[in-house]
Amino acid sequence: MTFIMAQRFGKRILLLADTKISDPSGVLRRAERLPHAHNYVPGRLKIFPLNLYLSVGYAGRSGKALNDLRALKKSLDDGATLSHCLQVLRSSSAAGDIDYLLISHVEGAEIYKIANGSVAFGQTVQWIGDAEIAVLLQSAVQSARGLREASGWEWDFDPEYGTVEEHDLSAAWTNLLLSAPTLTPSVGGIPIRLLGSPYGHSFANIAGVYNPATFIMTSNGITDEGGRPVNPLDSQYGFSFLGGAERGAPVAGLWLQESGGAYLYDPITNDEAIFLRGCDDQGLATKLKERALKLGGRVIDLPPLDCQITI
Repeated sequence: MTFIMAQRFGKRILLLADTKISDPSGVLRRAERLPHAHNYVPGRLKIFPLNLYLSVGYAGRSGKALNDLRALKKSLDDGATLSHCLQVLRSSSAAGDIDYLLISHVEGAEIYKIANGSVAFGQTVQWIGDAEIAVLLQSAVQSARGLREASGWEWDFDPEYGTVEEHDLSAAWTNLLLSAPTLTPSVGGIPIRLLGSPYGHSFANIAGVYNPATFIMTSNGITDEGGRPVNPLDSQYGFSFLGGAERGAPVAGLWLQESGGAYLYDPITNDEAIFLRGCDDQGLATKLKERALKLGGRVIDLPPLDCQITI
């Protein structure tokens, strides 16, 4: 289980995801070094572009989904159409063990939800995964809106560069996961955001502080899952999630200063993130650019920004 959500704001679509993956069988490559058979960081990249104008997110059997998406990516590179893409995802979801969200700017801005072999579209908002998170996120958006309004921040961007509602949703998703990285048994980790627009699809960069432990708060204090007292500050560390300047490429990076290296997400080649020992954030950015260009990523020149922000 996971939580993937897409919302349309005019011609722009924001796609959100977490990174947590669960493995009840305990066969994850790094599971023996974790307190339970979960992987929050780096986890897996569950949303990514398929090309310049199509991006996808999946919930369910990760291995099967990635195999089908790799084949789909190749067919799109060879000239397959949006119709073919939807047909492949319908077939992949038919058994009921994988759901997909596809955001597209091939024929205008559209969100497709593919589940149980069927396709739904035409809605402003679609989500797949844990229903509990949808409720939590709605409340978080209201909180983000209240904080923005209380700050007196006036947003006057051209619609092509985002709306205040889009800002509220982005802030809410980030704040929700960073305030409680293990939101539910099925959702947690790094907040991932991907923006689709008529100028291409790409990840949003983000930096923050993450705490990988699962904490239980009671009247007796904060404990771990085994009931042992813990100090949340003992295991916090900062991170930077990098999407790179190239649009349309299914590749991203995560730099963790305390880990002594960085992670490269390249789901078209590897199920899990690749650890780059000794790599800093600048080195990661260089590797991201090299890989993105090989995968067909492009740098798109945007029109001049005409906006005014008042604090």
